[in-house]
Amino acid sequence: MNSELDDAFEQRLLAIFGEEARGHLAQIDAALAALEQGGAPPALVAAVLDGLHTLKGAARSVELGDLEYLCHSLEYVFAASTRSGAALSPAQFGQIRQALALAGVLTSKPAGRTRNQALAMMGQLDVLARRLEAPASAAVSFESEIQSYEHE
Repeated sequence: MNSELDDAFEQRLLAIFGEEARGHLAQIDAALAALEQGGAPPALVAAVLDGLHTLKGAARSVELGDLEYLCHSLEYVFAASTRSGAALSPAQFGQIRQALALAGVLTSKPAGRTRNQALAMMGQLDVLARRLEAPASAAVSFESEIQSYEHE
């Protein structure tokens, strides 16, 4: 009997979380749309970061680790962009939108393929964040090293 109560409580908690998560994702999406229209006013970036941070913490509280870590990876991208002053390209915004769509799917207990997609997306976002943090001269230097290695 106790297990049935625990299962019912967990289902109710996940339902409440799902409603709140959709609201946070809608707020993040609205701020992201405004960022795509031009510039990166600190208030819009802060709105995205705040929404991601809140969603990350809420995901942790209901043991949705994949969603928690995906939010963390998205936070890393925006923090890297802010620190470096690098503007996000349309392709990068597209990648972020894909990650947010995946986050919407992860608000329930996903399995198999969705979890694999989340892991792959986290890796892509981490690479993006590192690229945003790298100074332009380091990127050129790295490209030069690759080209010289290929010609050997």
